[in-house]
Amino acid sequence: MNKTDLRVIKTRETMHRALIDLLHEKPFDEITAKDVIEKARVNRTTFYRYYSGLVSLIDEVFFDFKQKFADLLANEHCQTEQVFQDFLNSRHTISALWRIQSRRYGLYDDMHKMLRVAFADELVKQNMVGHSLHYQSFICASLCMESLRYAILHNETMSLKQSIDDIKSLAGLF
Repeated sequence: MNKTDLRVIKTRETMHRALIDLLHEKPFDEITAKDVIEKARVNRTTFYRYYSGLVSLIDEVFFDFKQKFADLLANEHCQTEQVFQDFLNSRHTISALWRIQSRRYGLYDDMHKMLRVAFADELVKQNMVGHSLHYQSFICASLCMESLRYAILHNETMSLKQSIDDIKSLAGLF
């Protein structure tokens, strides 16, 4: 199967979207391959031509999303605000994947870890390391992820700068 064939790409995207939509409709552990097949309107043979089962579909969706996230973080010209807005635009997918919590899947934690590493690298590169690089990168990643979680859960449109300004205004409480 040629992964660059437009039909292959569209079929995979259709099954990915079906899984994401199903995650918004019912708990992860209640979703079956049959549900995805029906939602995607593909036949059983087509589904199993692409995937060995539901787990391989989920693995691919997670891998693709994490790869997109890693690519954004690796882009030297990409600004944190741009990453934040890109992920707000992907809120439907992110909120669906965050619903899957297991030993195998934990997108929120994976994203946090990837951000933590990216912030640590950036702090070192810009010579902005304070008392503890680990603490600084952890706090930066946590602020971004919690701002993203808040915006997604409350269906808010916001900027990371707005979140940072709100946090700065709270500094007097400490």
